[in-house]
Amino acid sequence: MKLIKLLLLIDGNNANKEMINKNKLILGVSSIWISTLLLDCYKKELYLLTLNLGLLTIISPMFWYKYKFNGILHKLDKNLAILCFLYINYYWYFYVYSYFYYYIFNKIIVLVFFILSYKYHNNKNYNYQLYFHLLFRYFFYLLIYNIINENKNKLILVSFNYFLSNIYMIITINNNNYNLKKYLLYCFHVLFSCIIINKK
Repeated sequence: MKLIKLLLLIDGNNANKEMINKNKLILGVSSIWISTLLLDCYKKELYLLTLNLGLLTIISPMFWYKYKFNGILHKLDKNLAILCFLYINYYWYFYVYSYFYYYIFNKIIVLVFFILSYKYHNNKNYNYQLYFHLLFRYFFYLLIYNIINENKNKLILVSFNYFLSNIYMIITINNNNYNLKKYLLYCFHVLFSCIIINKK
């Protein structure tokens, strides 16, 4: 029951909790990797999923830059992610059920990393919160990717660039060099990388 509440409801106890600038920038910029899924979704005629992921690509970076727990952008970001999760569950059940054990295992990993990210956010251990949230996103990405695309070369390319980009930001960014100009610079760099990957 507590898990369902955690996933579906907004936690009022965290309303006033702040996030360190470094994490806001990294989590906002890393949201843009979702855009590598849009073309494949569209080609597969998964229009609702394309719309959902397109909105997440826009709203998630906006939320992390203007971080406000329980704010409108946070609720939109969280609810769009939940809708995406429900949609891929529905799609998997009817179309790709042959990969049952792999899919269940991947879902469990997604939930574990989400819960760990949430736990460390509550404890204000922002380093671990950042790492687990990035891993949660990556395995969520895998859930969607393995439904819509069988090209493992592209997945390897996205995975390599995702981790390289985030490790670079973790090493180089600090809390003092956080501003809109820098944020947009990193965002456009990742977006450009996503466009290049989609053309391969």
